[in-house]
Amino acid sequence: MTTQDRALRDATGQDSGLFDGVALGSLGAVEEMCRNIGRLANLGDRAVRRVSMTVGPASVEVEWHADPTAPAGAAASTPGTGADAEERSGQAPVEGHEIRSPLVGTFYAAPEPGARPFVEVGQFVTAGQQVGIVEAMKLMNPVTADAEGQVLQILVDNGEAVEFDQPLLLLSPAEPE
Repeated sequence: MTTQDRALRDATGQDSGLFDGVALGSLGAVEEMCRNIGRLANLGDRAVRRVSMTVGPASVEVEWHADPTAPAGAAASTPGTGADAEERSGQAPVEGHEIRSPLVGTFYAAPEPGARPFVEVGQFVTAGQQVGIVEAMKLMNPVTADAEGQVLQILVDNGEAVEFDQPLLLLSPAEPE
């Protein structure tokens, strides 16, 4: 335990804990996490796209760039959705305009639990129409269509965590009925 950690413990009455033998909150813990992130980054044959690190209580996230040999568009898909799922199911990928998440958060298809969704597959939407909500830090952020067309596919489930710029819905240019 470092002198800083002892002073913190004495001042607050709380122990900062240990991470792999290194006191959390100390420079040693940060250095240890950085070494481990470096090892993780070197595991694959692709470049690291994003790294997120939290020291207490120790959390590490590493995201790699897409496989350069993968077809275009496969990089943006989340496992279980989009191009990935279509390839496994044997269906041809659906072409259309993607409405993307404006931020990282949780996607909701309806204004409240039990309510009708903002849009459904087959429905025609206009530019500026609300098609969902992304909750981030307890704030409900509207997701609006940036083009008009018919909803071909809803790519994420209600209550699913979404990333920035992740495709949420797929529109086909169409005339209203």
